[in-house]
Amino acid sequence: MQGSRRRGARLPPLHRREIEPRGARAPEPQRVQEARSRSGGLRGGAGGGEHGARLRALASHLLRLVEELSPSVAVCVDTGHANIEAYRGAVRKLVEEVGKAIAATHISDNDGSGDQHLFPGRGTIQRGEVLAALDAVGYRKPLNLEIPGERWLCPDPSARVDYLKRLIASSGELLNPPKHRLS
Repeated sequence: MQGSRRRGARLPPLHRREIEPRGARAPEPQRVQEARSRSGGLRGGAGGGEHGARLRALASHLLRLVEELSPSVAVCVDTGHANIEAYRGAVRKLVEEVGKAIAATHISDNDGSGDQHLFPGRGTIQRGEVLAALDAVGYRKPLNLEIPGERWLCPDPSARVDYLKRLIASSGELLNPPKHRLS
């Protein structure tokens, strides 16, 4: 949580599994229950996955929740979940649709069959399109890598660092914007 505060987040992102014992589900505040019922019973994020019931959350559902619960709730774009659910092969579209409601990202890649949590570029997500869409909607916060799957595929930490350096260098201005000149 301290890291989230240092980066300017008022509320750190929490996953349900981090705050509840396995199998338990704490009662939701009345405001959340009411917003959920108005949004069609949505549970989970963009794609649901491990964070809720398996569903195909659309940007319109997420935006309805943000509208109802703002400023306490915003969108975390999880590229891996989006690519195995409602936005398979079109993660860029999710970014474009939720736009300014994005408060955080979970950036990873997969082959569309499951959430493998791979480095960007090791699966089927078009990272250039996603990065360009994030730039186009004005997202300027950190890109949070969610890549625990790399521990098993590439156990050598220095090789993982080298891969990330090459990835950043090959992304050009998408990850290395030119410095703003003072006039």
